[in-house]
Amino acid sequence: MSNNTAPRKPAHWSDFDRYLKAEHLKGQAFTLTIARVEIEVTHPRPGVEATSPVLYFRETSKGLIVSPTNADALTALFGDDVTACIGQRVTLKAISLKVAGRDTQPIRIYATTGEIVTPPGSAPSAPTMPEAEAEKEKF
Repeated sequence: MSNNTAPRKPAHWSDFDRYLKAEHLKGQAFTLTIARVEIEVTHPRPGVEATSPVLYFRETSKGLIVSPTNADALTALFGDDVTACIGQRVTLKAISLKVAGRDTQPIRIYATTGEIVTPPGSAPSAPTMPEAEAEKEKF
């Protein structure tokens, strides 16, 4: 008999990351469902603490620290009420950007496009991008 409650062994060092990073997306766009928004103390730079909103998704345990650019995107998509984004689907994609002479890859939030897919016996869901669907803990 096998013990199914044993913790899974990490395959990558990035498995230990608490927050999503560009390397988790592996160059792909993923459509995820916002489960909740938490306010957390983050460390944007060594020795610096900040209080930041963090999005958590149904499809992964890793959170996304909400940058000012992504906060603007969420406001444009769902309005100024933070709770309005709960249950909504968004697409995440890392982009290449030069900041202060450094190459960076921030994750950006985009509107999700596509057809509404409603499984039998359930309420209509938000639109999805089938080519960018994420699987639980794929990151």
